[in-house]
Amino acid sequence: MGFNDGMTRQDIRQAVRDGLHESVADLWTDAEINRHINEEIRSLPAKGVYLEAVNDGTLAADSYTFSLTSLDSSLRIIEDIWQNNGTATDPDWGPFLYDYTIYNNTLYIKNPPTDAIPIRVFSQDGFTELSTDTATITIPNDTVEVVTVGVVLRCYRSLMAYLMNSNNLDLGTRPNSVSASQAAQWVAEVKKDYKELLQGARRVPKPREINLVF
Repeated sequence: MGFNDGMTRQDIRQAVRDGLHESVADLWTDAEINRHINEEIRSLPAKGVYLEAVNDGTLAADSYTFSLTSLDSSLRIIEDIWQNNGTATDPDWGPFLYDYTIYNNTLYIKNPPTDAIPIRVFSQDGFTELSTDTATITIPNDTVEVVTVGVVLRCYRSLMAYLMNSNNLDLGTRPNSVSASQAAQWVAEVKKDYKELLQGARRVPKPREINLVF
């Protein structure tokens, strides 16, 4: 699965404006769309859209704890842990054999090994937020449309909320003569497309072996 080569925050923002039928900033500033982009990126893992990652590390001898974020700062959920029962040149990877629990992204081992052992961590990861217009997105090609449509939905929702607040219309003016009912209709239409895209982008988590002994 590839990534969007060279697709930046500026590219995504323009794709969002295309979806809003707003070629230049009018109802939504660049700053507002940028904020919505990162909000959408942050929200995806909780909706079942995430990166699958594999990271290797070494559990020190007689160590009762191991920081999993030292391997991966974007780590969200651990799916599995393996240990190497062989050597670096002749590896023999298998299930982690020590009783453990995971809390706050830290591995706690009840009776740790007396020798250092290599471990391999399989995890669900979040996506990197975009802090500049030249920052490149880390979302796979088949998922990036979820972000653009999700941001369009967020923009329409914010517009609908604005129009439904009478305090914002005390001068009798409306943005481009848009009514709250029109904005609500746009929200409903885009929400349908968003749900379909999200359904196609969701991953199915791998079965996790539950460690009940500690």
